[in-house]
Amino acid sequence: MAELIAAGAAVGLASSFITFSDAAWRVVKRIKEYGDRTKDVPAVIKHIRAQLPVLIDKMAELKEESEDGSLIILPQSALAMAVKKCAEQINDLDDLTLKMCLEEGDTKFKALRKTLFSVHYEREVSKAWAELEGYKTTFILHFTKIKAPVGKLESLQSTKPIFMVPFEKDLKFVGRSDIMTKIDQKFRVQSRVALRGIDGVGKTQIAIEYCYGYRERHPNAHVFWVHASSIARFDQAYRDIARKLNLPGYGDLKANTLQLISEWLSCEDHGMWLMVLDNADDERTFFSSDPQVSSPETEQQASFIRYVPRSPKGSIIVTTRNARVGDALADGEESIVVLPLVRQDAERLLQSKLPQGYETGKENTANLLDTLGYLPLAITQAAAFISANRSDLAEYIETLQTSDSDLIDRLSRHHHDPRRDYDVSSSVIRTWALSFNQIRKQEPRAAQMLSLMAVLDRHGIPKSLLRRENEQRTEFTTALGTLQAFSLIEAERGGEAFVMHRLVQLSIRNWLELQSMREMYQEEAVELLSEEFPSGEHGNWKICETLLLHAQVVLGYQYSSKSSLLHRATLSYNAAWYEWQQGRYETAYKSCVEAHDAHQILLGESSHETLASLELLALVLSSQGNYEAARKMNQRVLELREKVLGKEHPNTLASMSNLASVLDSQGKYEAAEEMNQRALELEENVLGKEHPDTLTSMSNLASVLSSQGKYEAAEEMNRRVLELSEKVLGKEHPDTLTSMNNLALVLNSQGKYEAAEEMNRQALELRKKVLGKEHPDTLTSMSNLALVLNSQGKYEADEEMNRRVLELSEKVLGKEHPDTLTSMNNLALVLNSQGKYQAAEEMNRQALELREKVLGKEHPDTLASMSLALVLSSKGKHEAAQEMKR
Repeated sequence: MAELIAAGAAVGLASSFITFSDAAWRVVKRIKEYGDRTKDVPAVIKHIRAQLPVLIDKMAELKEESEDGSLIILPQSALAMAVKKCAEQINDLDDLTLKMCLEEGDTKFKALRKTLFSVHYEREVSKAWAELEGYKTTFILHFTKIKAPVGKLESLQSTKPIFMVPFEKDLKFVGRSDIMTKIDQKFRVQSRVALRGIDGVGKTQIAIEYCYGYRERHPNAHVFWVHASSIARFDQAYRDIARKLNLPGYGDLKANTLQLISEWLSCEDHGMWLMVLDNADDERTFFSSDPQVSSPETEQQASFIRYVPRSPKGSIIVTTRNARVGDALADGEESIVVLPLVRQDAERLLQSKLPQGYETGKENTANLLDTLGYLPLAITQAAAFISANRSDLAEYIETLQTSDSDLIDRLSRHHHDPRRDYDVSSSVIRTWALSFNQIRKQEPRAAQMLSLMAVLDRHGIPKSLLRRENEQRTEFTTALGTLQAFSLIEAERGGEAFVMHRLVQLSIRNWLELQSMREMYQEEAVELLSEEFPSGEHGNWKICETLLLHAQVVLGYQYSSKSSLLHRATLSYNAAWYEWQQGRYETAYKSCVEAHDAHQILLGESSHETLASLELLALVLSSQGNYEAARKMNQRVLELREKVLGKEHPNTLASMSNLASVLDSQGKYEAAEEMNQRALELEENVLGKEHPDTLTSMSNLASVLSSQGKYEAAEEMNRRVLELSEKVLGKEHPDTLTSMNNLALVLNSQGKYEAAEEMNRQALELRKKVLGKEHPDTLTSMSNLALVLNSQGKYEADEEMNRRVLELSEKVLGKEHPDTLTSMNNLALVLNSQGKYQAAEEMNRQALELREKVLGKEHPDTLASMSLALVLSSKGKHEAAQEMKR
């Protein structure tokens, strides 16, 4: 069988092998990218994409045999001529596909030219490929004919350990020791282990590293690598194993090679082995409904699960993005989840992929890894770009963080990675696009669900938001399970909410943009959230908080249709209501303005929606201390509601109560009392004495009475409000806590300090619990408690609390908010009480100046700041004190 060959001819043959390999891989890459970008791919291109890898494998086998001396090819033999002709023909095919296939850098003229001549090039490509397929047949026949007859092959079977891993060991492999340990632990009790995770997380790299470690620990064991991404590649991998093992009957074209390998590896006598089933993602490959079909040449699909061998001495690692496949191939045992790298390992990976001596800087490294989500493939791809372009890392990060489109552009680019299978894209974005396309074909409902999730915030996506009205539970559960199985989403909050990896979400958004579908899902999202996001009332706070981040994302999109704009306005209004209740006044103001403007333009000035958003805007302005603007708005809402709804409509009465509250804040106590009395009487008649709106008006009236020094009447009314609020709303409702706070204030004003302190402490603790430590109402309770402490002469505790309140008020409300100025005035008072006259005078003067600016010179709070006169008297400045008193 062996034939001598001249040295020069050997060199020529080696050159042909190299020429063929280089050109063939260029063709594979080009037609793959062409297929990814083009919808109507010619049949010949599809055929070449499927079959050229087989020819590449055969040429690689010939090269390997010629190099290790197991095959010597005579220069004039048919085999030598076939190799030479293949090298020439693949160069022609390389040129033809370059002329035919549209590429990313093509000019418009060049693209037009390719389109015009596409039919001609397609015919030429078909001819070139037909010749190459003839040579492929020659190689297949060679591998068949050089084998001995079946009956004589027992003695020729390979006894030398075979290591069939098509990737070199990565000398810079980092981390993953925890997963290696888990694999070893599972192999102690089971023979099959699955690694699952999103594309690009490093499953294959872990498997490669484990294979090399396995060979070191078990030098006499076989190691096999099976590309399991498709039926054709699975079948070809088994044929390669059969050839390497030199199994009896493998050369027979009618033999079932799959069965042959399965039976041989399942025999315990054949020793230890490890097999990797890489990229086993498609359920149909392993679990077809027709298990009788085994030929990959047919259009039918085979059930390959029965050909996955079992042996007490054999072990299998499955890498998959599909948890269902992984768990099934691992005999129902749960897959090992491969997560993105931890920070330390991610830093080491980045540094190992950059040129030696390249300085990254700690902050730049952290920013880049955060942007890339610690995903190995994304880190490798970024490092390749930086290295190739000698980019400055800080500028590169700024580009990625400036816009999602730049990040998508960088992560969409292909770079050659010798440690990734040629059939798997080295582009992060394209890799996920392929996963998404597969899901769209197999589970359209899952694809729709993922598309909706892509336009929401990626964290805390509630299950309740995803399920359609009247959707069957089985259909919903199956679709959701598909997304989890492919690791595109992960469960959180006990399975009631989900999170997407940032880059997964970006890739889906990019896909939607390319398909002109992003706007459609954004409109679906705003409609859905406008229906699901409730008003900001206390009972809805939990669901409001759950949906708030998603609302903020959706409100950031641009809409064109009237229906979407109305949905957006509704969502803005409800979100503003909730934000206002949480004390986030600036955010509430912006959302409220957007809601009001949209309602006014789309529905008119007098519509219910327009007036409601204007009224809420007035409430927000009042909370911000902008009392005059709030008064004008409330006045306008009241006039329009009286005109449209009538004077006794509940909404009209609410407007009246709101206006009275603003008048009270402005120090216009008589007008406020009169309007509150009127609103209260009407509400008691129209709504009843225990209606929440009635209780609000009663509380407002009690506040006005207290402001006028009518403490006994205010105390009596506040006790009544508190009693009814606890009964109607509950002891922890914010309105109940406001009533408790108001009653404590009245008690303090009457000198009932112990009762006032006890009630203030109770109100403060409940407000911390219900509203949070930095809510404006909580700060008010702190300020009131400090005031009681001052009244009791507990000056040190009073000063400490007032300083804390002032600090938080400046942070939460701003330095010129009326409540902040009250805190400043109170602190000045306690400083004076302690004899710290200079500090007290400075703070009092500052409070007075700001109150004159914000509230006006005749506002009661401004006049209260005239307590500066007390400080001046304390310092002996009697003339200045007398002037201020006058």
